[in-house]
Amino acid sequence: MQTRRTFTAFFSYAHHDADTDPQLVEAFTVALEKRVNAKLTNARFIIWRDAEGLRTGDKWAQKLEEVVRSSDILIVLLTPRWIDSDFCRKEYLVFEEVEAARNVGEYIVPILARSIEKVEKYFTKDQTEVWARLSQRQYAKANAVKFLTLGEPGRTALIDDIAEDIEGRIELMCLALGSGPKVVK
Repeated sequence: MQTRRTFTAFFSYAHHDADTDPQLVEAFTVALEKRVNAKLTNARFIIWRDAEGLRTGDKWAQKLEEVVRSSDILIVLLTPRWIDSDFCRKEYLVFEEVEAARNVGEYIVPILARSIEKVEKYFTKDQTEVWARLSQRQYAKANAVKFLTLGEPGRTALIDDIAEDIEGRIELMCLALGSGPKVVK
C-alpha cells in the first residue's frame, strides 16, 4: 500500500482582517485547500491557521512556532494589519529561517489582500525590514473588497491560480527530495 505524503501550509493572517472580512479568511483556507488537493494524487494538502488567535500580551507559544517550523509552505494574507502585527512578522521571520535552511527553493506564498503602499511611510524599522524582504517575492493580488464581491466563478479562478502556484511549489519540493506525489494536470 502506497503512503500518502501530507504537505502542510501555515496560513499567516491578522486576526483583525479575519474579524473585518471573515469570508476572506475562510475562502482562502477552505477553498484554497480544496483547489490544491484537486491537483494532487498520492498526497494531501492541509492549511493550518491559528483560529483561536494570539492577542497582545500573550506569549508566542512554543507550539505555534513548532507548527510554523514544521510547515512546508507559508501563505501570507498580506495587509497593513498583517505588517502591523508582531505575531505575523515573527511567523514570517521564523519560516524564512526554515526556508533558508532547506536550501531547495522558495516556499512563501504572499497574497496581497489590501494595498500596502499608502501606509509604507508609517512603518517602523522592523516593519520596513520585513516588508522589504517580502515585497521582493512574487505575490498574488487578491484585493479583499473585490474578492468578496466577485461571483463564484471569479473567486474560483483567482483561488485556482494561487493553488497552481502552491502545487508548483509542492512539485519542486518533491523533486528536491527525490520523491513525491503525482500531479494532476
